[in-house]
Amino acid sequence: SLTPASATLENGSSHSMACTFTDLPSPLSSVTWTTSTATSSTYSDTLENLDGSSQTSTLELSVEQVEQLRLVGADHTFTCVATVGFSNSKVSATGHLSISY
Repeated sequence: SLTPASATLENGSSHSMACTFTDLPSPLSSVTWTTSTATSSTYSDTLENLDGSSQTSTLELSVEQVEQLRLVGADHTFTCVATVGFSNSKVSATGHLSISY
């Protein structure tokens, strides 16, 4: 799940999103974050250690990254994706970000 699933930001603010994967048979090695909006930003997450059978990836958007998103539009969809299990299944969660002008 992605939290918050939806958020509205003021221009000039930073933002944090967390993607939590549950019922994992083993630790994730990586999580990929993408957005529906093309900008020059690259997104790097912090992947926490496995806690029981869940693991969280946190994406921090800087003020500059939020501004780059705002310059191309007000509404953006973020998706976090991980490959899990022995069958290498892709699991994802999606959230929505709105930036007010």
